[in-house]
Amino acid sequence: MSEQVYNQISCLLLFILIGILIGLIFDFFRILRRSFKTNTIITAIEDILFWLISGFILLFAVFILNNGEIRLYMFFSIIFGLYIYLVTLSKILIKYLVNIICFFKKILSVPIKFIVNIILKIKRPISVIRTKIRHFFTKIATESKKNRKNHPKKKEINKKCRKNNYNVI
Repeated sequence: MSEQVYNQISCLLLFILIGILIGLIFDFFRILRRSFKTNTIITAIEDILFWLISGFILLFAVFILNNGEIRLYMFFSIIFGLYIYLVTLSKILIKYLVNIICFFKKILSVPIKFIVNIILKIKRPISVIRTKIRHFFTKIATESKKNRKNHPKKKEINKKCRKNNYNVI
């Protein structure tokens, strides 16, 4: 077998592996979505991230493995590798990894709920103190405004300011 045919066969097999790798990355994001509730913005960000990672892997593989030459068999081998992965390993991997993640979520939820409850119990007295401080300073500010308006020498000061062309209080 010539060296060129050997290189193309090895390239074909490597691109099948790249298809499997892209399937693994795809399932990683699927597992995250099944394990954690995400809104549409997070889902969109995950989709963009998946396509960026997949595109980077494909470009890197084309340049490293095939000197930047794009051949049709590369796309077929990637699709074939992705198909093999999705048919054989995907369902099993997703099932077990989702169960493992949910198990750890249950284990971690107890200490997290405990910490959140402590924070909420601390937050209530702090917010009461904050409200009292705000009320205190608001009261001081309104009384100082009243005192400035009712100051006995205000008219006298205003006359002097007008006389000297200063701003009137």
